Amino acid sequence: MAGASHIPRFRPGAMSLKADHLNAILDAIKTPGGGDGPGSVTGDSWWGIIVATPDGWEEYTDARYWVQPMHCTNDEGDEDSQPEIDVITETEDDPIYGVVTASNLAEVAASTHGLPVGFPVLVRALNDEQQPPITRYVFCIGGAGALFAVRVWRDGPAEGPTEGDHVTKCNLTYAVCTLPSTAPDGTGGKVLGLLMSPMKQRPATGLQACPPVGGAGWVGLACYDETGALTLYDAGEMWGTHYCETETA
Repeated sequence: MAGASHIPRFRPGAMSLKADHLNAILDAIKTPGGGDGPGSVTGDSWWGIIVATPDGWEEYTDARYWVQPMHCTNDEGDEDSQPEIDVITETEDDPIYGVVTASNLAEVAASTHGLPVGFPVLVRALNDEQQPPITRYVFCIGGAGALFAVRVWRDGPAEGPTEGDHVTKCNLTYAVCTLPSTAPDGTGGKVLGLLMSPMKQRPATGLQACPPVGGAGWVGLACYDETGALTLYDAGEMWGTHYCETETA
C-alpha cells in the first residue's frame, strides 16, 4: 500500500502502531503519486541479519547479500539485559518481513563479498529512478581491508609442510572457509581460498602450534583487498610450547 515503506520493521503481532508512524502513512497517501519520488531515501531502516542462501536462489558473489529482518527474542529481564536476537521467521513469505536483497556499499567498488552468514547489519531503503520507482536496500559496513572471522584447516604445501623447528621456518598453508563451515571442503558454508599462507609475520625459526588437517578447524582472520582478492591475515598460529615434568622428592 502507499506509504508502506514508512513503517519501521516490527515484530509481527505488535499490538499497536505509534502515532508518528501512522501520520507518516497518512501523509504519504495524500502525496501525489502515492509516496516517495525516484532516487529518494524512503526513510525505512531496520536491523537485519545476513542469512544463508534460500533454496533455489543463486548465491550472490558480488557485494549483494540476502538479509532478513531481526527482532529481540528476550522473554525475561529488563532494559539492562543483553538483547537476544534472531531473524523473523514466522512471516518468511510476507514481502514486508521476508528475505530481501541488500548491497553492501562498502564493498561495491571492489565487488567483494566478505561478510559471513549471521552478521547483523543496519539496512536502509532507497528508491531508484524508474517510474514507478523500485525500492532497493543497502547497508555500509567493512569493505576492502576489513578483517572478518574465517575457519581454517591445514592443506599443505605439497613440497613438505613443516610447523617449524630450531632451524626451520613454518611454511604451512591453509584452506580458508566461511565461519559456519564444518570441513575444509566448505561443508555447511563456503570455500574462500586454498593453499593460502597467512600475511601475519611468522618467526624466522621455532615450532608453531598450527591448525590441523581435519577436525572442527581453527578460527582465523581474513580480508579482501581493493581488487576483491582474498588475503588470509592470521591462521591462528601460536608459538609451540613444551611442558617439562620435574621429579619430586
